[in-house]
Amino acid sequence: MEQKLFRTRVVSEKAILQDLRRLVPLLRAMEFHETAIGRALQTQPFTYRRWVHMPVYRVRLRDYGVLGTAILFFLLQQPIELQELRGCIGDYALSALHRMGWLELGTRGVSCRVSLYPCGGNYFWTDHSAPLEPWGEQVYWLGEDSYTLAYCTSRMLRQRSLDLCTGSGVHAILAAAHCEESLGIDVNPRALDFARLNASFNDCKVEFRGSDCFAEVSGDFDLITLNPPFAPAPAGTSELYRAGGVTGETVTEQVVRGLPCYLRPGGIFSMGTEAPRIKGGSPLRRMGDWLGPGWGLAALYKHEFSIEDYIQSHVLASIDYAGPQAEVNYERWLQVYLELGVTSMVAAQFFVVRGASFEAERHLSTPLVDHSDLTSDWLAALACSGPAVVLHENVRQVYSSQDGVVIDFHDDRWNRGLLRLEQPASDVVCQLLEGGPATAEEAVLQNLAGEMVIRRAFS
Repeated sequence: MEQKLFRTRVVSEKAILQDLRRLVPLLRAMEFHETAIGRALQTQPFTYRRWVHMPVYRVRLRDYGVLGTAILFFLLQQPIELQELRGCIGDYALSALHRMGWLELGTRGVSCRVSLYPCGGNYFWTDHSAPLEPWGEQVYWLGEDSYTLAYCTSRMLRQRSLDLCTGSGVHAILAAAHCEESLGIDVNPRALDFARLNASFNDCKVEFRGSDCFAEVSGDFDLITLNPPFAPAPAGTSELYRAGGVTGETVTEQVVRGLPCYLRPGGIFSMGTEAPRIKGGSPLRRMGDWLGPGWGLAALYKHEFSIEDYIQSHVLASIDYAGPQAEVNYERWLQVYLELGVTSMVAAQFFVVRGASFEAERHLSTPLVDHSDLTSDWLAALACSGPAVVLHENVRQVYSSQDGVVIDFHDDRWNRGLLRLEQPASDVVCQLLEGGPATAEEAVLQNLAGEMVIRRAFS
């Protein structure tokens, strides 16, 4: 299989990488970033693109010059005429791609055998999101869960970070910008090849190591991130990036149960995943059962999928299950869900804080921009036990009403409208507006902090 050739071409020749890095200033100049790509495709987030809409995308991208060409070439795997491609990415980068074995020449032009995704000001090479023949070592592309984890993880300065199931190295590389040491772990050698290339491509110092979760990890960390394989799947599902075992939580449970040995007091575990609701139960509560007392738990829920839609999407995602045997394989997947008692699947961002005591759940539409400051405030406020409070800077205006007060917010990234508060929560806000000390039961203060109405006096 020609993808195997890639392993020998990733990090061995510095001259190729030097030429490949000439792409970076060109990508920045053409605004090859998440917002501009979504605007050009008219799809927000752009990870929602659908291959069936390719004729429409090709027409839309005609008006976007080199950016449109780059989107077609790097994200949509469309053939581009050689002269147009040279004008977009330059001869040096084109030569580097050729020497890497990443170009394919066809009757309609040149296409790219790998994908290039922007995320958080960096760029990441990885496998295509819709190959005709998925294989076991295929490396996960950047999906909605990847961007949610990137946008919602706290970016406070920290000493050591660990990214498990690192894939193409996205979250380990992002962590390197605010952590003194960053370590990425994956069991897939092909993923580690991509990750090391991406660290060099982004001029970033990260250590990548082959390991089955914590098996080859020592020491403890201030930040642990995880984007695990999460699909509950029948035994024999081959793709490493998506099959989470029969429960869908084989890796998740292993990592969460290991946090007491690897997460420092005050440290944060941040995970983007899809998790089963079992007979309507909360995935967050299940994590709490794995950990026991002494942990703060929070979840931001984005979508909820019926089991029939979820199973169908995965059966159609692989040539192993589609085609004449699709109905048989649908039944195989369905049997797994029925035996587990899975009622639906939820796409979510989870947080665990060591040494805190809270449990918070809320809904969040798919983030399109960085939320890290907001989620840092949210977790810190939930974890704080001090009594001092001030109105959060996110509060734009407070309106009085007969039933209490109504809060309007500057920031719409939590995707909510006005928030109505009744007593005793409204009393806290009124006391703060009058300049006096705010008093209330701890549960009331914590709820207001969780809603980002107040900011606790945390260090």
